[in-house]
Order: sequence, then structure tokens, then C-alpha cells
Amino acid sequence: MEALEITYLDGDGGLRLAGELDMHTARQLKEAFANVGNNGGATLDLSEVTFIDSSGLHAIVECARAQNGSEPLILVGASELTVRLLEITDLVRHPDLEIR
Repeated sequence: MEALEITYLDGDGGLRLAGELDMHTARQLKEAFANVGNNGGATLDLSEVTFIDSSGLHAIVECARAQNGSEPLILVGASELTVRLLEITDLVRHPDLEIR
């Protein structure tokens, strides 16, 4: 089991994730995201994520919903495999997510 490292992005209200986002680390993401604030337009940088399971996807959706509909949660740096996972699960169409 690989750990999840989370760092806060300077100035744009978001988080950079590195490692595995799974059932063991999803709670860590939700707790860190609660400290980002919900002014809208928050970003999750997934460029260093090596694995995501269904618990990780659920955590991302919960973070998006925490935006309270103000603006979508922006996902950046997703690998081709992560983008494919988002397509398979139809999260690319989720109204509270924007994938860049």
C-alpha cells in the first residue's frame, strides 16, 4: 500500500495529490479538501496519482459536491489511465467536475 501525499496549491485553492487514492487514503483527501474552502473553482492536481479505486473516485465526487454548485471542481494533470477511468465511470459528464 502506497501512501497519499497531499500538498496545498499556492493561491488557487486546491490540492496536489501524489500516490494512491484508494479506500485507505480517501478519507485523507476529504479531510484535506475541507481545509481548502468552498469558494468555488478549487483544483485537484492528479499528475502524480499512481492509482485510483472506487473509494478514491467517490472522494473526488464528494469534494466536487462540497463546492455547493458554485463552480466545478477542476481536475488537472490526470494520466491517460485516470482519464479513461473517468470516462468509463461517466464522471466526465458530472456537472460538478471539470477535467482539463
